[in-house]
Amino acid sequence: MTGRRPAIRSGRPDDLARLGPVFEQAGFGGRLAKVVGFARARLDGEVVVAEAGGELVGVAAGAVFGGTGWVGGVAVVPAHRRIGLGGALTQAIVEFLEASGVATVLLHATALGRPVYERLGFVPETPYRTLSGPTMPRGPREAPVRAGQAADLEAVLALDLAATGEDRGRLLTALWPTGGLVAVRAGAGEEVAISVPTANAAAVDALEAAGFSEVYRTIRMYRGPRVPWDPAALFGAHNLFWG
Repeated sequence: MTGRRPAIRSGRPDDLARLGPVFEQAGFGGRLAKVVGFARARLDGEVVVAEAGGELVGVAAGAVFGGTGWVGGVAVVPAHRRIGLGGALTQAIVEFLEASGVATVLLHATALGRPVYERLGFVPETPYRTLSGPTMPRGPREAPVRAGQAADLEAVLALDLAATGEDRGRLLTALWPTGGLVAVRAGAGEEVAISVPTANAAAVDALEAAGFSEVYRTIRMYRGPRVPWDPAALFGAHNLFWG
């Protein structure tokens, strides 16, 4: 590759509509464009992009949860890798989060991305396993499950705070009207991926017993004071872009 290094800047509204192909070229699904757009619009977040010759070639996003913040959706198209662009995009989001008052920045790293994040001061913490399996698990259901109701939200917020150590009230309140307590929504016969901390052996065992198998692993990393959370209480991440 020749030419000038791509310029990194805050994403404009029209950029968000162009992010799908960037994520697809980077090996992720194009739907992540909506995830990072949600982070900016509803979670006091930011989206930064790398532009070269009028084309978007990289992206990273951040979400703010009071004293904690997440980096996610870091993607660089193949033709522009190995020049430090992923680290520069991540650093831009870290600076945004810390300027927003975030004390601890969190992210999930693949084995490929981990050295990049360690150079930025992130410390590895807890491994996660992502398993894929059928939407209709095998065997009897052990506990009753019902749809969430408006009156449940306060208790759910307290439960989430105890498990994550983070104030994710804005996220859960924003999502609650779309179907609280619905962990998976997919058509019959489809498969779904669920990411759980390896420390939650009960969750991993239950997924494997239901016919799920491992797809890949990531590791949760943090920069700043460690968050007092309980990985054994998490039976599935909302996503790997903000935990």
